[in-house]
Amino acid sequence: MAEWAKTEPGTLIYERFILDDNKTVFVYERYTNSDAAIAHLNVFLEKYNQQFGTMVERKRFIVFGNPGDELRVILDGFSPIYCNSIGGFSRD
Repeated sequence: MAEWAKTEPGTLIYERFILDDNKTVFVYERYTNSDAAIAHLNVFLEKYNQQFGTMVERKRFIVFGNPGDELRVILDGFSPIYCNSIGGFSRD
C-alpha cells in the first residue's frame, strides 16, 4: 500500500508506527486537501479494504482537520472521532 500511496500526488504523509507489543499499529496519513483524501480512500476501499480488514481490528479512527462534506460522508463509514482545527501550523 505504501508503494501505491507514493504515486498519489495529494498524499503528503503516509506512515505506520507499531508499539513494542507488536500488536498495536498507528496509521498517520496527511493529504493536501479533501479531494486528495477522497481519491486515496476510493482506491483504498476498492483495492485494499477487504484484505486490510482481515489483518487489523480498527479500534479508533481519528480525523484531524476540517474535511469537506463529501469526504465526511466517506469517513463516517469508519465511525471516526472528528478533531477540528482551531489553529497552529506545520513545517514541511
